[in-house]
Amino acid sequence: MHDGKPFGLLQVYTFADAPESLAELTRVCPVPPGALSIDYLIGEPAARGRGLGAALIAAAVPRGFAGHPQAADVLVPVARGNEASWRALRRAGATWYAEGELVPVDPPDHVVHRFTGTGSFFRAVSWPATQVARPAAPGRRPVPVCPARRGWTW
Repeated sequence: MHDGKPFGLLQVYTFADAPESLAELTRVCPVPPGALSIDYLIGEPAARGRGLGAALIAAAVPRGFAGHPQAADVLVPVARGNEASWRALRRAGATWYAEGELVPVDPPDHVVHRFTGTGSFFRAVSWPATQVARPAAPGRRPVPVCPARRGWTW
């Protein structure tokens, strides 16, 4: 919710629960055991281009790791031409992991982005859901990078 109105959605799932997606992605890149993925969209046109997608992703990924302690990675395939989604993923902390064709998806050319939950990258924090953490140096606390947004709720 933003300013009391829904603006999009995000779901976290394991590749083990999506065997077709796992088989397809395995042809493009290694998929570590227990890996997660996310699906998301910003449905309200007025909410696009305001950083809400990046904030939503950045808040959801640590929650995904917390809910699936066996997971060390979140892999997110995105159509090559969807640059807005790339930017949201990168602002949320993802890195470019692989690229290749995923069929029968149209368009077939995709880029796979990756979040890793190993080491200090995403640590559990006790901040409100509207704040997320950037990677912390070993032995240091994560630093919030998305200030609480007025009107944000989960």
